[in-house]
Amino acid sequence: MNTNETMMSSAPSSAVKENDHPVFLPAADIYESPAGVWIRCDMPGVAEEELEVTMENKVLTVSGTQMGQGREGLETLAGEYLTGVYQRSFGLSRDFDESAVKARMKDGVLEIELPKAKEARARRIPVEA
Repeated sequence: MNTNETMMSSAPSSAVKENDHPVFLPAADIYESPAGVWIRCDMPGVAEEELEVTMENKVLTVSGTQMGQGREGLETLAGEYLTGVYQRSFGLSRDFDESAVKARMKDGVLEIELPKAKEARARRIPVEA
């Protein structure tokens, strides 16, 4: 099964606002093996305590808030870092072992490991003669 069949993405565009802050769609890569699915999302500047990963009704949602971190006492001459809320949801088309899902944040990249439920894994069926 290819990745597009495994998950479908549904997410807000950057035009959406949440509490007067823009909502951005983080870039994501999705990988699959017979054992599970891995998702990598860019979450630049999002602190671990501002990050939330939830799974409910076959929808995995990642969100995090990044508010500007200006330098105290200095005037901002240029500001190109995006500040606001990063949010993305993935519709899951198969069953995963929810108790074994892992999420790690490193260098502004969120990595989520979704092990497939044993019932959802491909298996070879022996043919009797």
